[in-house]
Amino acid sequence: MLKRFVASRIVKVFVFSVMLITTGNELISNFYELGAHHGIALFAVFQLMKALSEFYEAADILEGT
Repeated sequence: MLKRFVASRIVKVFVFSVMLITTGNELISNFYELGAHHGIALFAVFQLMKALSEFYEAADILEGT
């Protein structure tokens, strides 16, 4: 059950949205100080786009049936 919960697309979108919001706050307050928040923000954007593309693929599959 835990494995299915972690693999859920909705959970992925939620987690990476939270990552993006929290790192966005750090980026706004400390933009010129290089730190881990820059890399985490890029990682969160990439992972969020990947999770959203899975939703579009699922929608294409459902339209084909």
